[in-house]
Amino acid sequence: MNELMRIMGYTAPLTASLFCLGLLTVRRFATSGTYCRIKQDLLDVMAIFYAVMAVNWVQPLLYIYCPEVYAHESVIYFVELMLTQVLFYHIVYKITSVEEQNSFPRIHYAVIGVFGMAFAGWSLLIPYDVRLALAATGEMQAGYGAYSMLSIHKLELRGIYTIIYGILCIRRLLRYRKTILEYSADQARSSLEWLYSLIILTLVFAPLPMTAFFIPNRALATSLVPMFWGTAYIVLFMVLCYNMLAGNYVMILPEKQEHKKDRWHRHLAKTDFEAHMHRDKPYLKPKLKITDLTAHLGINRAYLSGFINKEYGMNFSRYINQQRMKELERLHANPEYDKLSEVELVLKAGFSSYYGYRSFMRAEEKLKKRPFVR
Repeated sequence: MNELMRIMGYTAPLTASLFCLGLLTVRRFATSGTYCRIKQDLLDVMAIFYAVMAVNWVQPLLYIYCPEVYAHESVIYFVELMLTQVLFYHIVYKITSVEEQNSFPRIHYAVIGVFGMAFAGWSLLIPYDVRLALAATGEMQAGYGAYSMLSIHKLELRGIYTIIYGILCIRRLLRYRKTILEYSADQARSSLEWLYSLIILTLVFAPLPMTAFFIPNRALATSLVPMFWGTAYIVLFMVLCYNMLAGNYVMILPEKQEHKKDRWHRHLAKTDFEAHMHRDKPYLKPKLKITDLTAHLGINRAYLSGFINKEYGMNFSRYINQQRMKELERLHANPEYDKLSEVELVLKAGFSSYYGYRSFMRAEEKLKKRPFVR
């Protein structure tokens, strides 16, 4: 029974990663429309992430049951342990990009490449029987102390990388949070609370590989401890895949050139803006972005954002959601809609979900408690 549970502990996250890879591959080739290339690039990175994760979960099985094979490809495992963290950060980086031309810094991959080639070259100098003994016993080998130390403590390196890149992910999210309020009025999709939860989950389990300092590698690999780690990764795989397929995120896309060209100088009157809001009610569109308004008004995104901040003392997201709240009040006062539930009224008022409505209400309550809030 212990053997069966051990195998399931490794194969379950392997199966989950392959399942998510398949779903994302289908979505990747079905993606089309405006800025589809940007979203396809994101799906490409995610597909690579899941593929690497699948191979990553094969390695412990080779380590336990086929040390002869593992001895030949331990370099792959060494690289994968770091690469998965960089790929996850790459996904977060692309979702939270705020610049119009914001390519991922290749230095992150270059560092792994250098370490990987150095370790591969070093491994070629180590006799096969020494590498096999390391894989079979997980113990230090006489005369090869430094190499043995690095081979035995790969998992601790994974834990260090997880912490470093977890912190980098949180930094990106905090920066994104400040900017997205000037871009999107969809509170439910732009808050990325699900992504915060995943990063916290990875950080909570980051110390787990550090147990290799106290428990021999083979004893740790054949214990039930990896089951807890594997369960955490299954949750991560599924939550990440679901939210990406469901589109529960907002990417700040560059403005089209025709919306930017020669629009800086145009003056927008407050009366004209409010007439547009009253007449066309663009806030009823759940996924409304500031670029949807700039396209209609013929002004630049930065100008409109500054205009709303100056005239109404708030960011774009809060202004639009306040208009939705006023619409909700009108719906409540109209007997025609008495038969509709609260959730139906919230959706009719322009909120993308009841959760988004509640999230906005919580944010408003916090603002009301702060002194000197305009």
